[in-house]
Amino acid sequence: MRAAALRRFAVRCWFGLLCIVLGLAPVLLLLLSWPLLRLLGCEGNEGSGMQCAAAPGLSDAAYSVLMIGAWGSMFTLPSALMLYLAGVGVRWLARPPVQR
Repeated sequence: MRAAALRRFAVRCWFGLLCIVLGLAPVLLLLLSWPLLRLLGCEGNEGSGMQCAAAPGLSDAAYSVLMIGAWGSMFTLPSALMLYLAGVGVRWLARPPVQR
């Protein structure tokens, strides 16, 4: 019973769920990067890059993950929200005038 209700919800609200996933992906990446950076022993700042003591070859990759998460959060969260609101507006305008 619950699986059927969840499936109906996902089918009905797929666009909103897609916007949520796209908007939260960089935030999750940023949250996952902090333990990775501690594990690798990375230090540095935005101006000079990052050096990882445990794995020097992964310094650039760790820095990229951090920056994608940080900058991606600033751009994809508002973009996903605007995409969702545009979809809601189009759906509302597509209804017959009686249902508005």
